[in-house]
Amino acid sequence: MKFKGTFLKNEYAISSHYTTMTSFTGVIGRGNRPQPDVRLQECYWNYYEADANLRAWTNFVMSELTGEPSFKANL
Repeated sequence: MKFKGTFLKNEYAISSHYTTMTSFTGVIGRGNRPQPDVRLQECYWNYYEADANLRAWTNFVMSELTGEPSFKANL
């Protein structure tokens, strides 16, 4: 299932027997319905920054055009 939300914080593992939990707020789920805030276990879920592919591609192209290897676009 796909959700869309705003990253809130990471709760890092307190020992090697725990996993990092990531919290999101303002979550929208199936059918564009609001969901309660969610916490995801990092080892079982994949989550992505919005527009990460577009940002990476823009940075790559602008880096090539400007010759600046560490170019970062502010999108």
